[in-house]
Amino acid sequence: MTFRRKPTGAAQQGFTLMEVMVVTVIIAVLSGVAMMAIGQGGPERAMEEEVKRLAVRLEYAANEAILTGRPHGVELTQRQYRFLAMIKGEWKPMDEGEREAKPRTLSEVFHFELDLNGLVANLPEAHDDQLPPAPQIVLRPTGERTVFNLRVRQGEGQGYQLSTDPLGEWTVEPFRHDAAS
Repeated sequence: MTFRRKPTGAAQQGFTLMEVMVVTVIIAVLSGVAMMAIGQGGPERAMEEEVKRLAVRLEYAANEAILTGRPHGVELTQRQYRFLAMIKGEWKPMDEGEREAKPRTLSEVFHFELDLNGLVANLPEAHDDQLPPAPQIVLRPTGERTVFNLRVRQGEGQGYQLSTDPLGEWTVEPFRHDAAS
């Protein structure tokens, strides 16, 4: 005959339904707060992402210029940009089969402003296919680049700026439009 001892003061195994429900509610609340924090910034976050995307694509084009030994460039309009390559003495759109080289259009609420060596460039509303392509930003095979400040804005307010210096360093930062500027 086998005898079992009845446990005295044995620890409870598992969780009660109430404990599981409390933990589930806490996780749901924290998830909701996290989602709201991620969703904040709407247009501002979209501007930042657009400028960062352009910086990555510019770096890609700069590397292509070095690897191919041909100058590359970026032609901008108020809401679009496309990458160009110098082929047989003429600027031609880069092969659009490459994801990084495809033309890109900004959301209709954003626009570009380009400052070249302290002078504000007058960007056209759209690319004119009747005229030969002409880049405002040139990326040379030697690693040299046009010095510029490119802003993405919504209206006349704040936005994000992509800048480069003579050494070719990219900088992405927010800016505010002041009455003095």
